[in-house]
Order: sequence, then C-alpha cells, then structure tokens
Amino acid sequence: SYIWGHGFEELAPGKNLKGGYRDPWRHGIELPMAMLLEKQFPEADKFFIKHGPGGHNLHTQWKAAVGPDYRNFKGQLDEAMIDLKNRYENVRVLGLYWDQGESDRSKAGDYGKNLRDLFTAFRRDIGIPYLPIFVRKHLFQHGDESFTPILKAQVEVTKVDSHAHLLDLDLGTKEKNFKAWAWTDNNGHLSSKAYLELAKRILQADAKK
Repeated sequence: SYIWGHGFEELAPGKNLKGGYRDPWRHGIELPMAMLLEKQFPEADKFFIKHGPGGHNLHTQWKAAVGPDYRNFKGQLDEAMIDLKNRYENVRVLGLYWDQGESDRSKAGDYGKNLRDLFTAFRRDIGIPYLPIFVRKHLFQHGDESFTPILKAQVEVTKVDSHAHLLDLDLGTKEKNFKAWAWTDNNGHLSSKAYLELAKRILQADAKK
C-alpha cells in the first residue's frame, strides 16, 4: 500500500501516516483500511491520498471549490491521479472518507448545505459523478446543543444522497462511546479499534454496490 506525499510512498507506520498528531505512530483510517484491502485484494496495488488537518472548518477552510483545504486536497488529488493513470490502464476509486465537523459550531445551521455543496464539488471536480462518500458520524458530542445541527446534518445528507454512506458507531451515550471508541477516557480522538471498525463498514458498503 502507498500514500501520497512527495509522490507515492510506501505506507509506513511511524513515518508517513499523516495522522495529524505529533506522535508519528498515530494514524487515521488509512492503516486499517490498507490492512483489510491487502487481505481482500492481495494482487492489486492500493493507494491513499490524504489531507487531514485537524481543527479546520467546512464553512471557510473546506468550502466547496474555493476553500484553501479544498484546493490543497484537489491539487494533491490531481497530481496523484495523473501519476496513477500514467502507470495503470485501470484505476478504481473506492471512495472518499469524510471525518470533520467539530470546528463548525459557529455556522452549525449551515452545515447541511455546506456539506451538500462540498459533495457536489468533489464529484464534479474529481470527475466521478457517483463518487461514494463515507461520512463518519461524530460520537462524543451527546448533550452539546451547539453541535446538534451538525449531527443532524450528517444523518440527513447521507440519507438523501444515494451515494453517501453514514458510518455510525454511536452506542447511544457519550460515556458508552468514549469507552468503546475513544483513544483514552479523556481523549475524544478515535482509537485504532474504532478506525478498524470504520474501515470494515466502508468495505461492507462497497460490497453492496
């Protein structure tokens, strides 16, 4: 498996997982996804393109087509796809994983529209009209009224978009979710166990297509 950096590099824990943390061993969904894909498709080459800055918002930084994070990711994606198409006759895009929302409380009422606009822009600019998009439902904001519109938007947008999938690990309470899925009891970042389960859910959804 490979991840886009300065060109594609072999995916290496402790080196280039782009986890967004000072600890180089921290990772996101790319590591368990690579592991599962290696088992399922041992003869195929697997590639990841990741742009995951922590704490960035959708309403300005990821704003559809014009936000700096959108442009950064799109630039990486364009270069990476040119590289892949120069080397392979057939390139299959499994989908896009979206895990964001904590920094949009000030514009929470607009989150649903902004998310729909983002998905439309992704599909148009990537050139895949039916691009599968996998949205991770947030787990640790139960009781936070400022975040409720964002949670509702994640559910509603994926319900009406037939090519979007909600990855829902919610066990019903903040306490249960922390115990099952958090990095630690006092750290609301996801654990390796959570990312593995999310990766399994993505492949289950992909298998149903």
